Order: sequence, then structure tokens, then C-alpha cells
Amino acid sequence: MFLKKINGYILAIVSGLVLLAGVLLLVLQWGNGCDFSLYGKNIRVNTGVVILCAAIAGWLTPKVFRVMLKGIAKVRKVRREYKKL
Repeated sequence: MFLKKINGYILAIVSGLVLLAGVLLLVLQWGNGCDFSLYGKNIRVNTGVVILCAAIAGWLTPKVFRVMLKGIAKVRKVRREYKKL
């Protein structure tokens, strides 16, 4: 029980520090600009926007991957049912 409580505190503190570091990075980089190439077109964007887009992509990628795996499973299931006919 005591070790679970300490583990909870450690996880809360470490994850809070990681989130704080991410927010601090975003705030400190917001005014800076950078060159970004999107499908061959070079554009000048705010570094904070690039960081936000990377964070959203990092959150979204596993979810889209799971959807893709579900789609593949459904296609395989339909193929098996079609072969039985």
C-alpha cells in the first residue's frame, strides 16, 4: 500500500514536470519563426505552431493506426466469409 502511494506520487510529479517542460518550450518558442516545407512548398511558420502540430500528430497517430488495424481485420473477415460461400 505504501509503495503504491509513493509510486503514485512519483508518477504524478514526473508527468507534471514533463507537461510543464512542454508548455514552457511552447511558450518560449512561440515568437520564433522557421521555414517549413509542406509537400514541396516552402512556407514561413511560427515555431509554436510546428510544436503544436507535432504534439497533435503524436497523439493522433496511434489512434489512426488502431483504426487502420480494425479496417484490415474487417476486410479479412469479409474475405473469409466470401470464400465460404
